[in-house]
Amino acid sequence: MKGQLSQEQLQAMMDEQLMKRGVSAELMDIARNGERAYAKVLDVVPLGTSGSDRVKLRLTMSITKSNGDVFEVVTEKEVSDAVLPKVQQGNIVRVVYSPQDPSKLVLEMQATDADVKGTFGA
Repeated sequence: MKGQLSQEQLQAMMDEQLMKRGVSAELMDIARNGERAYAKVLDVVPLGTSGSDRVKLRLTMSITKSNGDVFEVVTEKEVSDAVLPKVQQGNIVRVVYSPQDPSKLVLEMQATDADVKGTFGA
């Protein structure tokens, strides 16, 4: 299907599958409507595995808002093995956070071919 779907169509399909896998409607709303920012990973604590290729982490992050303000947040996230190297201490990642509650955030990572295959099957 490469090249046959627009980015918006592919995103809608990914969103639908993520919700079927248990991603909350609240997090989906934050991903679509939240504030985008950069975050520095200050600390990573593995909390165990969740499924065959997912690991649960406690992340401490320093987030810089677009106006330059900085705040720190501790959050728990499940990430795929492919994303794990990107969320190591000292790395900078893009996040989307809720303006009402900045501790609620989504990691903004580009989907890999493995992510798409894992979501939709081979």
